[in-house]
Order: sequence, then structure tokens, then C-alpha cells
Amino acid sequence: MHVFRSTRWWGFVLAVVSGCLAQPARRPIADTDFDAWSSIATPQLSRDGRWLAYSFMPQDADGTLVIREVASGKEVRVPVGT
Repeated sequence: MHVFRSTRWWGFVLAVVSGCLAQPARRPIADTDFDAWSSIATPQLSRDGRWLAYSFMPQDADGTLVIREVASGKEVRVPVGT
């Protein structure tokens, strides 16, 4: 009985290790990847806490001004320049 448990344990360990090693290799980050990243800038909350506004700006394109009602989650997006 003890041998069966040990065999089952090592089988489980082997399955986990082989699953981790079977993952495809990651590719290096390219310049185009940096251009696709966006950041949130100038977040502002209204005095009563009902509205949140922030700009969502990509690295290499025009951004968006986002105005969100906190309670409902509804939002308005307004395109802005760089």
C-alpha cells in the first residue's frame, strides 16, 4: 500500500513538472509593444464623490478622456489629442 501511494505521488509531481516545462517560450518585448501600452493620467474625483474623470493615454496615439459615474458605472468617452 505504501509503494502505491509513493508511486501516485511521484506521478503527480512528474505531471506538474512536465506541464510547466511544456509551455511555449515567451517572445522578447518589441518596440511596437511599448506603443500599444496605455496609462491613466490625471485622475480626478468630484467633491461629492459621484464622478470620476481620467485620461487614458496610449504611448503613440490619441488618447481618451473618460468620465464615469461611480455609483452606476456608466461612462462617457471623449477622444482627445496626444
